[in-house]
Amino acid sequence: MSALECHLALAEALAASGFHGQAEVVQITQCLTRFEDRMQRERRNPRVVFAYIDFVKLKEKFHRRMSGNIVVHARHDKTLKAFHRLTMSIFRRGLSRCPDDLSLWAAFLKHASSYGSRKVVSRALAQALRLIPQNPGLWAHAISWESLTESNPHSSRILVQRALRVCPCEKELWWLYFDLELRYTATIRDRQKSLELKPACLLVKLNSSNFTSCLNVEFLGSKGRCKLSFETSSTHVRSKLAVVTKHHLYCHPGSTRHECFHSS
Repeated sequence: MSALECHLALAEALAASGFHGQAEVVQITQCLTRFEDRMQRERRNPRVVFAYIDFVKLKEKFHRRMSGNIVVHARHDKTLKAFHRLTMSIFRRGLSRCPDDLSLWAAFLKHASSYGSRKVVSRALAQALRLIPQNPGLWAHAISWESLTESNPHSSRILVQRALRVCPCEKELWWLYFDLELRYTATIRDRQKSLELKPACLLVKLNSSNFTSCLNVEFLGSKGRCKLSFETSSTHVRSKLAVVTKHHLYCHPGSTRHECFHSS
């Protein structure tokens, strides 16, 4: 969406909201036009971009105050959505003109993450790392994002290995690498403990319209393999287990002695 389209959408949303008069909408539009002219004149100046964004955020905060903070997210209000689109447009144009400005990247990532735009943050981090690969703080932020927010240990490991190849002397990245591997190892160990099945025998009631019998559930080893057996004289068994373990057990009626095996 171009800057003119963003301005028109914002002006229409402000007028339709009922919280802003026509004169105020005209004044806001004129200020936005002046900021656009400054961005065209000073294309390589990130201060103009920050001033433009601060003005838009100030008007957004004023709109929230006028509406009584009824709307808390941009998805639920057309005016807030228009403010968000304009801010993202300003950030993208500023980053295209100042791609090596780290403070501008940091502000863009903070803004996108505050609105819950996870895909935008992931793409922006990948683009920033291609443009500024020698910054260890940016690598650390990308690794923490993939590990803690996205919960993706595979991508985190790939990122930290690339970071160590680019910045092999950064202690912060090495500590981050060790912490990542230790936390991943602890997670795997906890999962193994929770999935480990100890040998045991359980008595479970089997409810049916024809009979009520007792089951014998026997766990075989620690691989999640179990044996189910019960005695019944009924040849037509359609029943469900009332109380079993967390695993699904399937029984196939045949003779009076029924046995089946299940592997998790």
